[in-house]
Order: sequence, then C-alpha cells, then structure tokens
Amino acid sequence: MSGANSALYAAGMGRRFWGPLGYNLHGFAIVDADDPEGSLYGIGPEFSLFRGTRRLVPYAVAGAGVALRPQGAPQFTAVWHAGLGLEFNPLASLGLAVEASRWVEDGGFRGFWDLDASDRRGWVLSGRLSVRWGGRPHHTRGPSVTDPTPIESVRRGPAEYTPEPADPEADAVAWLALRIVETALEAMGEPYRWGGTSTDEGFDCSGGRSRRMSTHSSPAISWFFRIGVVWSPM
Repeated sequence: MSGANSALYAAGMGRRFWGPLGYNLHGFAIVDADDPEGSLYGIGPEFSLFRGTRRLVPYAVAGAGVALRPQGAPQFTAVWHAGLGLEFNPLASLGLAVEASRWVEDGGFRGFWDLDASDRRGWVLSGRLSVRWGGRPHHTRGPSVTDPTPIESVRRGPAEYTPEPADPEADAVAWLALRIVETALEAMGEPYRWGGTSTDEGFDCSGGRSRRMSTHSSPAISWFFRIGVVWSPM
C-alpha cells in the first residue's frame, strides 16, 4: 500500500444472516507493482450492512484478515479495513457496486487502534461484482387440526370465564391470520412492480398473494469479485 501502482484483488463467498447484516469470507491480494516485497496475500472475514437489500442502496463494510508478505523474509501481518459503497442490483441475482475503503497493515497484531508509525495504510477505490443464488424454502408448520392447543377465554369485567374447550380448527385459522398479518408487515415499503414476485425487484397484488405464507427461505449465497486501486498512500 505504498506505491502508486498498487492494486487490490479480492474474491469470496457470503450470505445475509440477520436482517440487513451480512458476512462473507474472502481472500485478497494487494499487489505492489513498484515494490514486489510490499505485496500482501491474505484471507479473512468481512461484515456488511444493507448490501443487497434494495435495487439501489448505500452500504457499509468492515473486516479483518491475516496476510502473508512472501517476498524477501516471509512475514505474517494483520490487515484491517472499513468503508462505504453504493450498490446497484438490476436483478435479484446480480449486484454491481463501487466502494471506497480504508485499509491498514498491522505488522505487530496490535489492533487498528494502536498502529505503529511504520504500519502502511491507504485508501482503496474498488468495483464489486456479486452473483447470488439460493433461498431454498423451509416449511414452518402451524397448528394442525390434531394439535390440542386451546385458545383460552379472558377476563371480562368482574366475572372470570373458565377456559373453553379446544377448537383446533379455530387455532389453525388464527395462526394463518397471524402469518398473513406478518407477511403484510414485512412487505411494507417494498416497491410496486406490475407482474413482479420478488421483494428485491418489487411485486404487485397477485405477486403478494403468491409470496410465502407458511414457508420462509434461507438466505441466498453470494459470490463476489472485487478489484480496486490504492491511492493516497501514507
């Protein structure tokens, strides 16, 4: 990260695991054409916030890794990075992004908050291509007609009513109504698109009815490739 001809290459696999928060494991190479002994090759985790959640969305990333400087006397070093990006998702399976991030080399494994004056650091401007697939449905079961789950009555005024006999069919209807309400709340804020069925691209009334009611999908797996240039080195 010390020369004008340094470049960043990275590739990895990740997924979203809770709301807008995602993670991936990526391998990266910082190649210094002016000083090959300064090149780094490493691997590490990266976390993202809001990436892949909308058609056009700003996002944040942060990560860490362990890298090897193979030229000269081989040496391991820690690498930290954090940045902001803007992603365009023309399809649910495809994302294009531009990202500006700060990368620092931590030769003594002290942490990014306690860097040595000799530790290298620099800004990286990069482009990212993401390809996603997956989302296998998992079925969630509500009360069946054989489930002995009574809906008990409640206090009304001074009188207390005893629990009513179990009504399995009523319980199943109540569970389905709850799922409908939950699905409607999840869809709030999603864009309208005629004939659409995807929350990423938008959907209409028929697409909303066809959305999962008693199923949910596991997060899609995402593969990405990133290439960037290092500028403003310190």
